[in-house]
Amino acid sequence: MARVLQSATRNFDTVVRYGGDEFVVLLPNASEQVAAMVSKRICSAVAGRPHKVGDDKEIQVTVSVGCARMSPNDGFGSSAGLLEAADRCLYAAKSGGRNRVVMLDSLSQQQS
Repeated sequence: MARVLQSATRNFDTVVRYGGDEFVVLLPNASEQVAAMVSKRICSAVAGRPHKVGDDKEIQVTVSVGCARMSPNDGFGSSAGLLEAADRCLYAAKSGGRNRVVMLDSLSQQQS
């Protein structure tokens, strides 16, 4: 999975495993448009590649992506706040049907 994520990101982005089945992708200096594009590319890359289970079985895997962006005016106050916002977006993506991207702005609009 890490290799698939790395293949879908830019060469200076960072992919790290965050939990059992969660990854964090850091996109330095990415605009909201770039973050959305990379996130959608990740979804397509994962869904487009079968994953081996055992010696002779392949399964189809999809991902849900929660995306939050830190800027001087975001009000997160810390990287932990940014991660919490991305996590809220992730769970909104999962509950919205999975295999999708939820950006912080769209999450804010959904909760209004």
